[in-house]
Amino acid sequence: MAKLKAADSIKGVDAHATESQGIHTKNPGGRPKKPPEERLVKVTIYMTPEEKARLDARAKRLGVSVSALIKMKIAEEA
Repeated sequence: MAKLKAADSIKGVDAHATESQGIHTKNPGGRPKKPPEERLVKVTIYMTPEEKARLDARAKRLGVSVSALIKMKIAEEA
């Protein structure tokens, strides 16, 4: 009678078992998270349609985004 190999000695058995159980050992990849001091925050403001139109027009005249325009104005005051 031939000797049977133990299941754990067969190459690839453990990897297959963990994959079938939904356990992943691979690195998920993707971009690493930024440190807290480098993360940006979202700011929401409310304004009238007229104010928004003026803001959009000024940003377009300067060739910058609305966000960049607001950051420029804040920097001017500092």
